[in-house]
Amino acid sequence: REMGKEECFPPKLKAMARVMAAKKMKSEVTDVEAVEAIEIMRAQKRLEPGKMEIAPNLQPFINISESVAEAEIIRNKLLSTLVAKDEIGGVMIRGFNADAVRTSLRSLQDMSLNIKVPKGCRYECDPQQPEEFCPECRLKYHADELEIEEQPMPVVFLPSNVKLKQLKGEIFVKYVISPNLLTRANRGIVFIENIDLLKPEIAEAIGQVMSTKKNTVEKGSVIIESPSRVLIIGTLSEPDAEVHPVIMDHMTAMIEASDQDRTMTRLKALQ
Repeated sequence: REMGKEECFPPKLKAMARVMAAKKMKSEVTDVEAVEAIEIMRAQKRLEPGKMEIAPNLQPFINISESVAEAEIIRNKLLSTLVAKDEIGGVMIRGFNADAVRTSLRSLQDMSLNIKVPKGCRYECDPQQPEEFCPECRLKYHADELEIEEQPMPVVFLPSNVKLKQLKGEIFVKYVISPNLLTRANRGIVFIENIDLLKPEIAEAIGQVMSTKKNTVEKGSVIIESPSRVLIIGTLSEPDAEVHPVIMDHMTAMIEASDQDRTMTRLKALQ
């Protein structure tokens, strides 16, 4: 709005956006170049980022649009981490709305990001990692009876009041673990809203899984391990909140909202 008071603003903005596109050897200007141009001109005029003035009758629609636009931006950022999710223990997301993060993860589920698994496997074992097979898959593998199928990549939303048995499961028959969230999330994503508010025993259990890539359940002298390669994605209740150290040690990536992200959100929302 401040920059727009100058008559030359639209031509300058268009020219700057074309320069941004040309630097990337692109023939067309996209939203990314438009945002980069706005941020450069804002920096030149030393203007603080500010929200655009919206007509009152459009405000409810803009609020919805901003949430959808923010989720799209988060999803695009998360896609790059999924390429190396086995090497990344966890991703901390800061500056974005938690609801937008949830929406972005649901949209990832709709993108058919499938994984290959042995048919009928409850643990979603990785066919490329036979050394980590569950007992059932190991038997089928040695008998050359292993059939492979595709399933959607699992995305699990951890409840705020989750119990340890819900998370890890328990041994109720020898060599069998009861259904649990970590087994269901193997080779997928676990989203934890307000990760800093986790109870210590839950945080320690998640930290162990992030470290070992296994879910270990004990009962007396019986110990059962099952593969649990999960990507932990967490948000904070407060910007400066402290996370349990056993989890923080393995949060190897950060996605933080920048001024450019906020400008992109408003641009997409207005469109």
